Amino acid sequence: MRFGDFVWIGLALGSTLSAGAAAPAPVPQADVLVVFESARTLLDSLESDILLQRLSPVGQPLWNAPRPLARTQGVRCTAPALCGDGQGGAFAIWSEAPMGESIAVVTTGEAQVARRSTRLQHLDGEGRPEWPAPKVLGDSTAFLDRPALQEDGVGGVWAAWQRESPDFGATLRVQHLNGAGQPLCAPLLVDPSSSGESEVCLLSDGSEGLIALFGYQSGMAGAQRFSPAGQPLWHDAESAILYPFGYSSSLSELAAVPDGRGGCFAVGRESVDGGPFEGSSHLVAQHLTVDGTLRWGEDGAPLKISSSAEACATPAGVADYSGGVLLAWATGLGSSEDGESWIEVLRLDSAGTPLWPTGIVEAFHTDWQIARPRLLPDGAGGAYLVAEADSSWEGESRLHLQHILPDGTPAWNGLGGRVLPTRSGWRDKDPRFIAQGTGLLLVHSTGAGVFAESDLQAVGVDFQGNPVGGACAVTDTPEWEGRFSVLRLPPR
Repeated sequence: MRFGDFVWIGLALGSTLSAGAAAPAPVPQADVLVVFESARTLLDSLESDILLQRLSPVGQPLWNAPRPLARTQGVRCTAPALCGDGQGGAFAIWSEAPMGESIAVVTTGEAQVARRSTRLQHLDGEGRPEWPAPKVLGDSTAFLDRPALQEDGVGGVWAAWQRESPDFGATLRVQHLNGAGQPLCAPLLVDPSSSGESEVCLLSDGSEGLIALFGYQSGMAGAQRFSPAGQPLWHDAESAILYPFGYSSSLSELAAVPDGRGGCFAVGRESVDGGPFEGSSHLVAQHLTVDGTLRWGEDGAPLKISSSAEACATPAGVADYSGGVLLAWATGLGSSEDGESWIEVLRLDSAGTPLWPTGIVEAFHTDWQIARPRLLPDGAGGAYLVAEADSSWEGESRLHLQHILPDGTPAWNGLGGRVLPTRSGWRDKDPRFIAQGTGLLLVHSTGAGVFAESDLQAVGVDFQGNPVGGACAVTDTPEWEGRFSVLRLPPR
């Protein structure tokens, strides 16, 4: 799932999150499961493992040491992700490739095929593997740099991966499996007419089925909805649902939010390579109803039309619990590594109408390069927001926090927001949000310098954005901790 691994009342984004539902009840405290890549070197060609750690509600590790999920001699394991199984356990997915083959290509006769594989494992409530060995999805030529998962709500899971053909054409496939790992349908092509899909977002349709939003290598985007048995339900899936505005442009950085009625909201970033807006980037959004109708017209809704001096990037979104959606993205001036930048937020109803008098509001404004916002709904129509800001001059990265109220007002220190304390010269990046009792728990990577060893740490924040206690080290090893995913477990 693309939006990030925030959780509200035990629901990972991408699970059944009803946009039309009532505001959630207070969140009880619960443990958190973390899966992460642990590399013995920064070089992509050498070994790495997939490890698990369980955290208390305040971020303290509960196991004496991380537990191995995938540790194979001579293999690089990457891109782990988690989702719940709806019954107190979890599913984990990751990619594997032979050591020394970062592209993982071998010659077989006259054809060249990728030797990566995508692995799936079912974990019980204590993080122990349920299956004797991970399931291999597809065949030995299947891989996805960021494999994706989506729980089905009844103990099973939908998984997505790519299959590389001998001529390197990539086809995106999804499959529905039950809790025992048995296929409930054959691997499905999300678009049988194409061999050029790239990124993917998976969402629940609320009825055990799946919505897959995917990007074409041509620069457009498509979507399909599948029944639990794997039957395609949107017959016009071969058409793009998000169109570039023209010139030589392309869409990327896709994100999606379930609308709570079997459809979804989708947003993408459009990069423009020609015409009067050359060098800029825009955002465009769409609302697909339960039957696949493009509610906001064939061209979607342009959220932000930037001048050539601006660039919009890294959109994210969450449901607002009133049938609409909250969207956030980064906007910056100029192309230098340091310069003025800010995070903007927009709330739309299901018809695409802005719900705030000013339309777009700013959440942060800084002279650092701020990007990659993540959102967590506050249950009343607003959202908590975290974003990372980088400074090449300072050699640091820091995390900014904000609470956007239901009327669009930034509640924490105006446009300054809250800034989590960091050590001089350290880079705090890639945060994940979790709601816990009377506050929030953030898990993020941290390290001294660009090429230094990095670890994961957790820090509690109250609902006023103030840190509570000190940071807890999730990992503290000589290895380099890479991609990671978090999942809020059911309360004990």
